[in-house]
Amino acid sequence: ALAGAREQIHGQHRAAIWQVRRDAYAAFLGQIEAVRLGVENMYGVCTQAIQISVGAPGEQPDLMAPRNELADKVHTLWERESVLLLAVSAEEARDAKALMNIARGAVHYVDQVLDGILNDREAPGGLALLSAAMDTLRDAIQEWADSARTSLNALD
Repeated sequence: ALAGAREQIHGQHRAAIWQVRRDAYAAFLGQIEAVRLGVENMYGVCTQAIQISVGAPGEQPDLMAPRNELADKVHTLWERESVLLLAVSAEEARDAKALMNIARGAVHYVDQVLDGILNDREAPGGLALLSAAMDTLRDAIQEWADSARTSLNALD
């Protein structure tokens, strides 16, 4: 009976650890996707602003509101990363940090393009660099999610 109780407690402990990790992965993944979508929204808004500045019809879009929303999403992502780092292995933490660096790079290109628009000077290749950064981020998120799924399945 005692051995059975120990086995049950051990099983409950494993299940609790799995749930904590799953929740941390899910929160991080959801938030980095929110950042990715924010970057893509900024790409669209900046593209529209550039087109209008060179003569396309329409009103200049509000650039600062979506940029501020992106900043909020990035801030929340840093919080999610902190929780994730407490719940995963050192290797998984390195992978998450690498993904964060890719997200940081995409936001950097957003800021370069935005700076060019706000200061009425062209950022040479800025939209192309931002587009490439968005592709890199999307692919990196998918790779990270696949790895996280594999890691969680190994614990199950």
